[in-house]
Amino acid sequence: VTRTVLTELAEGPERSSATVAMMPGRLLGAGGAVQQVSAPIVYSSRYLAYLVQRLFSAGGTLTRMALPALPQRGFVVNCTGLASRALVPDPQVTPHARRHLRLTDLSEVPERWFAQDGMYLVPDGRGAVLCGPAEDDAPALLERAVAIEPGLRGARVSSDRTEIEADRPTVHLGVQHEQDRTLVHCY
Repeated sequence: VTRTVLTELAEGPERSSATVAMMPGRLLGAGGAVQQVSAPIVYSSRYLAYLVQRLFSAGGTLTRMALPALPQRGFVVNCTGLASRALVPDPQVTPHARRHLRLTDLSEVPERWFAQDGMYLVPDGRGAVLCGPAEDDAPALLERAVAIEPGLRGARVSSDRTEIEADRPTVHLGVQHEQDRTLVHCY
């Protein structure tokens, strides 16, 4: 369902907002297996702004604060990610560190994304974002990527961040109907 909606955004009349674009890519597997696929690529900051605008247009509200618990009344969407470990509680949610590199000054901007062994690269029009295990330092991660996409050689790392993301064996997507609230989990 998500892929269908994102594809419609990328190819439909709202595509001028540039929140989502269809982009060819490669999934690189063990033993040199390569799967060519096209997928919607989400430009996060623009897409989140688009979603917030849609929420407000529909009369919704957005709460940004530390919550000791999920609201006990109304229609509540729990997309709290790592915080779901404590708020639900869900012990299957664990923290996972990932390194995010912003690459600029590319001699050749890639026209497709790739993913392999926990590492992925996504071009974004200004350069590319390279993500991989936090244990890899920036030069090692970039060197692994250059082996796959030689046009990255000589790229400048303009930003190097390690972020903590939620990890869970499967996505928790479900609805709980309670006396005073409907709780939708999506994390």
